[in-house]
Amino acid sequence: MRRVTALSTILALCLGPACKQDPPAAGGEAKTDAKTDAKGDAKADTKLAAGDAKADAKPTPTGVDATPVAAVPRTQTPEPSYTAELDALLELVPAGAKYFAVVRDPGEFIDGFGWLIAEQKDMWTRVLDATKDPAKPDGDAGMRRVLTEYELVQTAFGTAGVHLDRGLVIIGGDGEDDKPTIAVLAADDAEAVPKMLRALSTKPDEEDTKCKTLDVAGMVACSSNAEALAAYAPGKDAKGARASIEAHLDTADVAHGNVVALVPSKDGPLAFSVLTAPGVVQFDLRLPQGKEFAAVDAPGPANTLALLSPGSSFMWTRLDAAALAKQAASAPAMVANMVRALSGEFLVASPGKLGGVSLLVGITDKTPIAGLIPMAGLAADKIPPLPDGSTVALKIEDIDDGGGSKQQVLRAIVTPGTELAKIKDAGLVPEVVSFVTSQYAAVSFGTGVGIVPDIARAELSGPSEALLAELPSELSKALKDSTASMVMHVELDGLHGPKLREQLAASLAGVPAAGPMPSSEAAGIALRSASPLSSFSMWNTAADDGMVMHFAMRSFGDPASDEGRAAQAARLDVDAGRKDHATAYGALVTAYPDSSRIASYRARAGMTEGGTTTGAAMVGMLTAIAVPAFQQYIARSKAAAPK
Repeated sequence: MRRVTALSTILALCLGPACKQDPPAAGGEAKTDAKTDAKGDAKADTKLAAGDAKADAKPTPTGVDATPVAAVPRTQTPEPSYTAELDALLELVPAGAKYFAVVRDPGEFIDGFGWLIAEQKDMWTRVLDATKDPAKPDGDAGMRRVLTEYELVQTAFGTAGVHLDRGLVIIGGDGEDDKPTIAVLAADDAEAVPKMLRALSTKPDEEDTKCKTLDVAGMVACSSNAEALAAYAPGKDAKGARASIEAHLDTADVAHGNVVALVPSKDGPLAFSVLTAPGVVQFDLRLPQGKEFAAVDAPGPANTLALLSPGSSFMWTRLDAAALAKQAASAPAMVANMVRALSGEFLVASPGKLGGVSLLVGITDKTPIAGLIPMAGLAADKIPPLPDGSTVALKIEDIDDGGGSKQQVLRAIVTPGTELAKIKDAGLVPEVVSFVTSQYAAVSFGTGVGIVPDIARAELSGPSEALLAELPSELSKALKDSTASMVMHVELDGLHGPKLREQLAASLAGVPAAGPMPSSEAAGIALRSASPLSSFSMWNTAADDGMVMHFAMRSFGDPASDEGRAAQAARLDVDAGRKDHATAYGALVTAYPDSSRIASYRARAGMTEGGTTTGAAMVGMLTAIAVPAFQQYIARSKAAAPK
């Protein structure tokens, strides 16, 4: 039971719990996701997370259509519920241990990963068949064994007398040598774990793990090193073990983790936790080198998020304006003046309902930035045609800002060639619009000048309750409390809408295959493999001497509620070809009109246009442009190469 095996198993399975779906129970009723702890008490995990959205929604800013959300919905991220208590497991950490990991509910990972494999086994088998190398007939044997025999792993754990519902503790080395790993878990006797490992191993004769019983009822310690195993003894100091982790990670992040670990790194001890709740996996990591970023970040209100509707993807950050100005002090005067005019807030997103992508830069003085527009106009006749024949014309115009005032705008109007014509086909305007208001400098791609009123007249007072409700609960809380200084949130549901899939299939239909599988088929498999995922989020929160990074993945649906199970069933129907997007996902729109996930349902049903699907559409469009362009480049390079 070596170090790599133990720790990599924990991390490799982290996607499983978010995507897990419980099968319907006999009689057609879906079973609940209640768990039973070591004492046999049922623990239902259907509670709403703290920080749920409240009904006092902020006014919708100009240009944002928040419909069809009929009312401010509740955040539907359930609280985590684990089968083992943290302190009981921390008691098993030996005195003086520098590095260790605690898993409170290993079954979450084993069952969740098993469900993913069972669902997508046929698809990945086709991939392996198509990519099989005749010169290496056994090259994919390991992956095929995982696909075909993972059920045996689950069965082995369930029948071997190993009781993972009581948790798992892994004690590593001191980071300076290859000290062997020790695993502590519950088992019927000292032979249960070695017997199970031999049954699962492809080389059972080489399996040398040994176990010993402990003075903690039902627990055994196991290792492949007899000396280390003999020396191990539970420290029985949960308070001390917890303190060693909390020295590197916030108390709240430790408390909500299924996995809590302290591991070595070149920068010193690294602490992390992994939260698993129905439909969500969240990874919290304290970065030792975060002190450098902490010198320039400035946690505060995310004012520009007022522009966004639920279902929007965005990247937002707030930096310390004084720190930026200090770093630019030695730059040329024009650059230094522009940097001093920055407020520190930045946003990349799709505001309003026109689609496209906009960059907003917060400013305190528009004069230094606005001067760039007439300067750019001097280059109007100096932009050469693009490789595909596209041309760009620059124009400076005064546009009505939506309130009767004039707004100076720089327009870079593209006359598309063969490849950039796909921008227009995707419903985007082939144009870049730049302008400067009293609060923000904006550059918008694909929106046309219609974006000007959406930004110039908006009341930028922070994210709406409807937007907050559809984010992971911990991210929503960080934005409410203004404790984050950087957020990236990517909605993936638009990738699974019918329009984008049709565009990708059409764009890739004539592209030569890069391997044994047609490009369009490979793209379809890639999309299907990602269909369980609904969104990915990354954000930071401040710490005393640096920052904590948070990563969250949400699945499409969850096993903790009727709505979550209905969403998962709809996705499976679409992936299996039993129903089309409009029918399967449209039924969710009808059944749950007030859901916080309504934007996800509409995106997959093909009902949503504009900003909420632009992020995914841009990814698809760039793929549709880049792949054929790259293929053409390779072909031209081969043709031009010396014979």
